[in-house]
Amino acid sequence: MKIDSQCLEFACLNSRIDKLEQGNVCITTEEAKIQIDKSDVDMKSLQRVTNDENADQGQGQAGQSESASPPPKGCYFKVGRAPHIYWSVTGKPDRQDLKFESPEAYNIHRKKHGWPQDWSGIVITPAPGCYWKHKEDPTVYYSQTKAGIKQLSFADEKAFLKHRQECGFKRDWSGIVKIERGNYWKASKLPHVHWNAMTARPPAEVTFLNADEYLQHRLAHGMAQDWSDIKVVCGAYWQRKGNPTIWWAEDGKHGTETLSFPDVGTYLAHRKLLGFPPDFSAVAKI
Repeated sequence: MKIDSQCLEFACLNSRIDKLEQGNVCITTEEAKIQIDKSDVDMKSLQRVTNDENADQGQGQAGQSESASPPPKGCYFKVGRAPHIYWSVTGKPDRQDLKFESPEAYNIHRKKHGWPQDWSGIVITPAPGCYWKHKEDPTVYYSQTKAGIKQLSFADEKAFLKHRQECGFKRDWSGIVKIERGNYWKASKLPHVHWNAMTARPPAEVTFLNADEYLQHRLAHGMAQDWSDIKVVCGAYWQRKGNPTIWWAEDGKHGTETLSFPDVGTYLAHRKLLGFPPDFSAVAKI
């Protein structure tokens, strides 16, 4: 069988084109070169278009990410005239989570948390709270709300003055609220609690009818909201033989002249507060 040379050449060309479509580009005929050049141009064009689309898509995603990113958490703030800057993680100037000791430390922190390295966005809060003390005691306390609450006490004058400066107060002893502590007391035989400014015995200046009254009074006088520091009072009544004057001894010892009674009414009222019967029983004669 005789095979035409043109048919054989065409068959070889088709075979090589098939290989080209399969990724084999090692042919030398002019037709194949034309196919290679065309394929190469098309692939490069396709790649360029794809890269452009990817770039546009990436920029769009970056823009969305930047616009959707949440603002930096926390806040920087100062208190009153104090020079120090603080950081609060809550985003409100309500807690001093970090105090900056230098501008360098402050700027490093701002950069780390996505804030511009400047002095913008610093919240200035008024100096809260007050300093107070009991009239009967030299200890000074600090309260963020009102006088009478013991949130902080100071070991010495240096600590006190430093705290005042940091909170924006003058470095002196001005503006200290003085509260009368007084004395809480009760009779050993009775449940009621009483309060006196100077003494812890009858007659009572204030008698509390319920727990709410008592606790509110303690709060106003800078005392703990509990049942501590209540003196239990009993004492003893006595009189000297041949002398009508009746005495009450706070320490319970006959002969101690703590209090005498100018009349019968005062004497009976005193006995009532201590839970004694309203009579002349239990009066020792010495």
